Amino acid sequence: MNRSSTSWSHPAYGQIARLVTDASGVAFSDGYAETAEMFIDKAVKDAGARGLGVYLEALRQDSDMLSDLVSALSVGETYFFRDTAQWALIEKQVLPALLARRGTVRLWSAACATGEEAYSLAITAHRLGGLGRSAILGTDVNHSRLEAARQGSYRPWSFRGEQPRNLETYFDGGPGGRRALIPEIRDAVEFRYLNLLDPGIPGPGTVSAGQDLILCRNVFIYFQRETIASVATALIRCLSPDGWLITGASDPRLTDLVECTPVLTPMGLAYRRPNVCGARSPPMSVPPQPMIVSVAAPAAALPSPVGPDPVEPDAVEPDAVEEARPASAPSTADQICARARELADQGQTSAGMALLDDGLTRHGGSSELHYLRSVVLAEQGQHRAAVDAARSALYVDRSMIMAHIAEGTGFHRIGEPARAARCFRNAHRLLADIEPDDAVPYSNGLSTSRVRRAVEANLSSMPEPA
Repeated sequence: MNRSSTSWSHPAYGQIARLVTDASGVAFSDGYAETAEMFIDKAVKDAGARGLGVYLEALRQDSDMLSDLVSALSVGETYFFRDTAQWALIEKQVLPALLARRGTVRLWSAACATGEEAYSLAITAHRLGGLGRSAILGTDVNHSRLEAARQGSYRPWSFRGEQPRNLETYFDGGPGGRRALIPEIRDAVEFRYLNLLDPGIPGPGTVSAGQDLILCRNVFIYFQRETIASVATALIRCLSPDGWLITGASDPRLTDLVECTPVLTPMGLAYRRPNVCGARSPPMSVPPQPMIVSVAAPAAALPSPVGPDPVEPDAVEPDAVEEARPASAPSTADQICARARELADQGQTSAGMALLDDGLTRHGGSSELHYLRSVVLAEQGQHRAAVDAARSALYVDRSMIMAHIAEGTGFHRIGEPARAARCFRNAHRLLADIEPDDAVPYSNGLSTSRVRRAVEANLSSMPEPA
């Protein structure tokens, strides 16, 4: 995405956005500009600044204030054992092999947010009997999230994905349904501030050097192409000679941007240092930045795929490096969503729509497929059809907040504000049941408070119920 092409209602917004991008790598699409401006306005008010110009100068002088704005504009969605297929690969293949080859393994959760991913590494190491030989690091650019991570206390929302059996062994109960990590797990992880854009990474003797496993998942989707190349190059250099870099299912492929060896696994691509095991795979094209689809005032990204079914214990050898090859035709609903999203990212919306239509003949009960079809239809300007697709998603799952928003957006675009308002009110009511900092399902990590404000902004311009 070319940030200079983003449409801002005032030049100062663009200058503020450039500061955020330069500080964090987070890029802004045209579809996200309106929502970003809303949060910048709130930050200006919270800071007590007299206008955008004064706030811009303050940001240039105060790194803590800029860090707070980066936090407000960036996504911090995470939960324990997010993406079961990747965790199956880590627990059954990657980590056992690393533990068998060395006395101490170094594990790094980059952009760890509130720590669930880093602690998932600790729990996995404990289950394998290797916690005492694991040096586990969690880093983030957000000081408040790091402090929350150090506390090690989590609400039920942090456990919303498919979780391993006996997970309760690692937690004590707390007030309000919270779970607190047992000291053995909490104390096994070190949390530090680190900006992935720091040119000193890895640097000799630094905490980030010589890592055996780096998880940097669902981070690159928010970066521009040149930033992806810079950060990915640094992370590859941070790996030990036989280390692993695992990115998220929605992240772009790295092989056309950096020198690395791709590893084809049942969960997708992982990466190792160049020419590891003597293998070298041909470069693959990298899709453009993920398409951000405008949903009236909010900006909702296409939903991230949950991932394929977990791998079996003997499904992949961690040392077996294969040349990347075309993936087999998607068959499960999750795989179809992932592929359709990739096609949409590449601007091939017609091909993505054909894939979704075919997928719905086999998985008509998938609310995510229906919702994704609504989003793509809206991108094509087919707002009446987008309403129908959103309704189909809601027929399967009435609690799907983003489908209510998509339906409301469609009604708004076709000139039916009263019906649009009803949809937004339904979404607003459902949002009340989720904690403000929790991510809204299928929103690509947007927090409840962020989506709620956008919904309220829509409702403020629509008719009250009769």
